[in-house]
Amino acid sequence: MKSSFPDRLAAGATFVTDGATGTNLQARGLPPGAPPEAWVLERPEAVAALHAAFLAAGSDIILTCTFGANPYRLHGSAAEGREDEVNARAAELALGAAEAAGRPVWTAGSMGPT
Repeated sequence: MKSSFPDRLAAGATFVTDGATGTNLQARGLPPGAPPEAWVLERPEAVAALHAAFLAAGSDIILTCTFGANPYRLHGSAAEGREDEVNARAAELALGAAEAAGRPVWTAGSMGPT
């Protein structure tokens, strides 16, 4: 059974989280300037593989690919007008990776300043 996040915090646990989703997806072929969040719908296997790579590297917390999942950032992309779908699918991908990890892993929603 997974211990609760508050219990781990209270016990003084240190957590490792992922980061640099956009640049990591660029290394996997995302064109510079393209919104990484669009790949949640267009290339979900790439987003899922990145989550798995973060977990393999030791992340305890993985962030959803939703930092820019808003109308301003997705304007002009294939995901324009599909913000709700992007956010829901991104959560599914992160949760799926966490469940497959075989160890306690938490997911967190990533939200940018917009």
